[in-house]
Amino acid sequence: MPLIDFSSSQPSKGLATKKFKATLGVMVLLGVSVLGTTLASNISLNGGGNVEFGQGVAQTLACDNDGIVITPTSGFVNSQGGGSHVLTSITVADVDSSSAGCQNKYLTIKAYGNSSSNPLEIVSGVTLIPVSVNSTNPVFSIQATTGVSIAGNSTSFSLVIDSSASPIESGLISRFTLESSDTSPIQPLLYQIGETGTGGGTIFYRSVTAFTSQGSECGDDCHYLEFAPKGWANLTDWPNNVGYNGQVFGPRADIYEDPFLVWSDGNFVNGSPGSIAVGTNIGTGFQNTQQILANTVTEGKSPRYSFVAALNYVGASGSSTAGQWFLPSIQELNELCKYARGQVSSLGNTSVQCSKSGTTLDTNLGFNEADNIYLSSSYGVVDNGFIAGYKIVYGADPAIGSYYAVWGGRVRPVRAF
Repeated sequence: MPLIDFSSSQPSKGLATKKFKATLGVMVLLGVSVLGTTLASNISLNGGGNVEFGQGVAQTLACDNDGIVITPTSGFVNSQGGGSHVLTSITVADVDSSSAGCQNKYLTIKAYGNSSSNPLEIVSGVTLIPVSVNSTNPVFSIQATTGVSIAGNSTSFSLVIDSSASPIESGLISRFTLESSDTSPIQPLLYQIGETGTGGGTIFYRSVTAFTSQGSECGDDCHYLEFAPKGWANLTDWPNNVGYNGQVFGPRADIYEDPFLVWSDGNFVNGSPGSIAVGTNIGTGFQNTQQILANTVTEGKSPRYSFVAALNYVGASGSSTAGQWFLPSIQELNELCKYARGQVSSLGNTSVQCSKSGTTLDTNLGFNEADNIYLSSSYGVVDNGFIAGYKIVYGADPAIGSYYAVWGGRVRPVRAF
């Protein structure tokens, strides 16, 4: 299968020889790259710079009969104990940007592997990059996309991949596609980080590429996560802080204090280890929470459970979002931690860990610097029987930690839309 493929409403014309030669060159370069990675993590190619793993393959598009050339470039990222070649840029040249060509069109780039028909993530959470061809400067532009920037002139552009945004390993890519269309396949986002969401919470995560939150109203077309405002849990429904095995250890005297509740119970741990609520990624929190509910006896125990509190929250905008709130997954909780600590530049890059170092906690959000553990909905059994939960401990550096299901922690519901 060729490394680079172009899809359009017109078939390719007379380029078989050129494509064959380019593909052959690609195979050689990939072979060198893989060999270098196997032998040592600090091998230098091109003096430690970037190396092209595509030689530039041309093909016609519906809006450009003269042919457009695309050239991907990879670079080596070193890491302790290893390293890998990752995608660093994609250059598209010889574009007819005139009114008779691709002007006012969108050129959408995707990457594919050998077997799956689903596009790969070029960077974390991004499976397609639509480039707008404008009539004024800049001629080429993209919507705000975490980890990707663009530079260009009147006939070419380069998509530059941020090495901190978890770029894809070049060896995983078998081909690229370039599609032309009259409209963008991605609708512009209406909300920004920090604005009020449709449920009355604060938006802390946004993605141009839709993510799936199974069971949420947004389904497979979700773009945002919002968290409930401070004071979300009224004192009537959640009057007490509850700890180990449902024991009440004190009343909630302040409505702005997030309730301290237990995750589930011991029977849940022993009954279904590693089979339910195992989602950790963005978009898995709602399904996790529903699975915890389905596998926990709540009769007579509801006031002790964190997941019940999250599911019962209706939102600041009223009953329109009732039943849509949930305990966040590990990654979702990590993004919330980064927002709370002001790590705005790394929001959307799920590979970046929330950190106390160099950050400031926004106490106006209802969080504080005390050693408070916030619960995720992600479940996983380790050797000693613990549940792998995510702890946001504001008095120390936040870290993924473990806790028993019968232990407790603070609760802050989130919602996808």
